Amino acid sequence: MTPGHHRFIAAPGQALARRDALSLRESSPAALYDDWLLAETQASLELAAWYAAAHGDKAAAYARYAAGTDAEEAAAARLAQRIGWAA
Repeated sequence: MTPGHHRFIAAPGQALARRDALSLRESSPAALYDDWLLAETQASLELAAWYAAAHGDKAAAYARYAAGTDAEEAAAARLAQRIGWAA
């Protein structure tokens, strides 16, 4: 029996989608807000670090800042989806 034909065995690629959908339903809006706030704070700290970095370290500091803003955006999207603000 192949994974896609058994209800307890996920086909490749479906396991993560199922996990993400389940974890989103189980996460309270407050927990998702906390996740977003933490990501926003981390991105702010990375921005300050980029600003303060020595010339030779600017590229790496910018990469960390960009990753931080991506994480903040993803956290905001999860919160918006959970509370029904997602388009």
